[in-house]
Formats: sequence, structure tokens, C-alpha cells
Amino acid sequence: MKKYAVIFTVLGLTTSVAFAFLMAYGEKRQPPISMPEAYTMATQALGSATNEFYCVHANTQISRSQDGEWLFSFCSTNGARKDVFVFLDKKTKPQVVDGGVLRY
Repeated sequence: MKKYAVIFTVLGLTTSVAFAFLMAYGEKRQPPISMPEAYTMATQALGSATNEFYCVHANTQISRSQDGEWLFSFCSTNGARKDVFVFLDKKTKPQVVDGGVLRY
């Protein structure tokens, strides 16, 4: 029984730590990159894939950069997904993640 309690505790702590890194950007401050500007950067990062993918979700968050990032989710009619991170530090290139990132 103690073995299950230890496993449950370790899994709970691991999950808590993982979700601690995903924070909201904050509604009281304006992102340094506007949504239209970030969307343009995201579609440029997708390149020719923009012919088959369409944007279904966008939000600001802090998960991959201290400064935060825009996250754009793109889907296609066949169910494929790509997420694009546009970093708010204005230095880091946008990052495309095939298959999307894990959502809770």
C-alpha cells in the first residue's frame, strides 16, 4: 500500500511542477508584439503550409520564454495540427511544433 502512495505522490508532484511552467501572460499588460504582427510572423514561419492549415486558436502565455509568447494553433481538414510560438522578446525566431503541444 505504501508503494502506491509513493507512486501517487511522485506523479502528483511531477504534474504540479510541469503545469507550474505554464502561466498566463497577464491581462493587465499589453504584449510588446501585437496579435496581427504575431500572426503575420506565425504564418511566415509556416511557409507553404498556410495553404492547408487555418488558425483555430491564439493566446499569450509564459511557457517557453521568460518574456512570454504568442501561441497560435493551426489545424487542417484532415485533422493535422501545428502550433507556432512567436516569442515576445523580439529576438527569438518563431518555433513551429508539428502535431501541436500537449493541452490540458
